[in-house]
Amino acid sequence: MEYRPLGGSGLKVSALSFGAATFGGANEFFKAWGNTDVAEATRLIDICLEAGVNLLDTADGYSNGRSEEILGKALSGKRERSLISTKAYFPIGDGPNDRGTSRYHLRQALEASLRRPGTD
Repeated sequence: MEYRPLGGSGLKVSALSFGAATFGGANEFFKAWGNTDVAEATRLIDICLEAGVNLLDTADGYSNGRSEEILGKALSGKRERSLISTKAYFPIGDGPNDRGTSRYHLRQALEASLRRPGTD
């Protein structure tokens, strides 16, 4: 696997990443993409790690956070071998501040995105 520097962080990330948008299938939109459960997610993550992929991508809006939860379970005992990138913007609730890029929403999204996969 080819690795590249992640800005000035000192971290090296794989040239390929793995997207976890199919994990969870919590609503009709994401069910159309897939409905990967913990067992299948674990199998896929193991294949990625074995191939040297260390960058895993998810978002709080993927299946209302379920993707992050499943990713965390699939990484159980292997977390130190990976880097998780996540995104925030899309609605994760019904409130007026449950979406967007305001400092408030991004802070809330960050805290929740650390808690859901058990990485806080």
